Amino acid sequence: MTIEEVEEICQERHKEIKSYRKRFLLKGKTKMGRKLEVIVSPEDKEGNLYDEGIYYVITAYEKEQI
Repeated sequence: MTIEEVEEICQERHKEIKSYRKRFLLKGKTKMGRKLEVIVSPEDKEGNLYDEGIYYVITAYEKEQI
């Protein structure tokens, strides 16, 4: 996947699920139809919050088709 595809999921319509340590799991489809899941955090490794609306991408992966 590309950075642009991850940005699509973060900025466009997605399903958001709260996770541990204030993280969120974002589920969505890219414009090309790829199903991606992206985990983001509003804080750095020391627990300091970023500015409002700023998140760090922990990981991103393509959801396997079953």
